[in-house]
Amino acid sequence: MGFRCPNRKGVADFLQEVTSRKDQYQYWCTRDEPYQYILVNDFVESFKAFHVGHALQSELELPFDRTKNHPAALTTSKFGISKMELLKACFCREWLLMKRNSWTKVSVAFNFLAYAQSLIPFISWSIQKENPLLRLTVENCELSSIGVITLLECLTNVKQLLDVLSIADNHLGSSMAAALARFLGSHVRALTATDIGLGIVGFQTLEETLPTEVALSHINISKNLVGSE
Repeated sequence: MGFRCPNRKGVADFLQEVTSRKDQYQYWCTRDEPYQYILVNDFVESFKAFHVGHALQSELELPFDRTKNHPAALTTSKFGISKMELLKACFCREWLLMKRNSWTKVSVAFNFLAYAQSLIPFISWSIQKENPLLRLTVENCELSSIGVITLLECLTNVKQLLDVLSIADNHLGSSMAAALARFLGSHVRALTATDIGLGIVGFQTLEETLPTEVALSHINISKNLVGSE
């Protein structure tokens, strides 16, 4: 072709400049022949006629043999892991970010995902790992009473100080009243349990099982179907 790439010139930069009308002349090395601008298409045709171009074309014409590929190289599904594992991974990431920035609050409020109930054991496991947590909000998540009972029992037994808990807008019923009473005897200072469906039976259970000494400074248990708030 009549061009030469300098020894200290990158191949990619050389190819970009040698096809440019403005920069092509500086790489012309055949001084005994007059220079004439060579089009990009001429470079393409010359490469295809070269033995390297022939070898590349022959290699590309062969179909890919998938039997020689490693089984783990290609995925057979849209995601490599399940949606639940993705959700846990995202939760772990946010947890690490909160720990890094010294945040002490977890909130999954207004989460209508079907996986919200499955987060209760995971939150309990995270708390048992001695992660710093002062505020926990699980509002309007369609949680089950069993899941909340498990969470309250875990929060009652851990050594960490949880200042604020909100389980509002989850239809839990009166079955979790005893676990709630035991939790109120721990170190919690503020509780929001509005519209969780305690009912009269739930309030009677709270009255019978509530410890004599609690650390509460604020509690909101309104909208629980008892006639007064």
